[in-house]
Amino acid sequence: MGSAGVYEKLRKMLDAAFLSFPDAREGKNRQYTMEDLGRAAFGVFFCQSPSFLAHQQLMEQAQGCNNGRTLFGITKLPSDNHIRHHLDGVDPALLRPVYQQTIDYLNEREVLKPFRSLGGTLLVALDGTGYFSSEAISCDQCSITHRSDGHTLYSHSALMAAIVAPGVKHVLPLQMEFICPQDGSAKQDCEQRAAHR
Repeated sequence: MGSAGVYEKLRKMLDAAFLSFPDAREGKNRQYTMEDLGRAAFGVFFCQSPSFLAHQQLMEQAQGCNNGRTLFGITKLPSDNHIRHHLDGVDPALLRPVYQQTIDYLNEREVLKPFRSLGGTLLVALDGTGYFSSEAISCDQCSITHRSDGHTLYSHSALMAAIVAPGVKHVLPLQMEFICPQDGSAKQDCEQRAAHR
């Protein structure tokens, strides 16, 4: 199938999720929409730039336009600090529907067809990864490791999943599951329990 309109369709799914983000701002401190903040956060990962705003500003100066506007539809570019300040408290679960919508859409377009094997099933690979650790900074969602040297390590990890297939060089990432303390559990969370969730 052709690829015309695929990016726009996928971006609209993401935009719909951004509309569900709660806006805790009060008064007139609303120079950036939650949609622009969400789009800019996505842009940071998409462009792989240490400073998304600086990169976009340089592009604007050199070429008269920037990816923030043309690729992501950002009307007003927020700073990196604005993105973090306003989105750090947003529950990542609000983005979960986008993963399923994306897989459903790719299935409709028969993108999943080359990934199917063994009676039409899909093979999902799982791997845990750490993305934060510190001996000084912690939160209620941290996993805690007491080291033999007496130090305590606070960390965040996630279980990553992707649809894979032998002979197919691409993978299709699925929704991640955070490894964090669970209500009612006396034991620390682990990859195995995260996989069951």
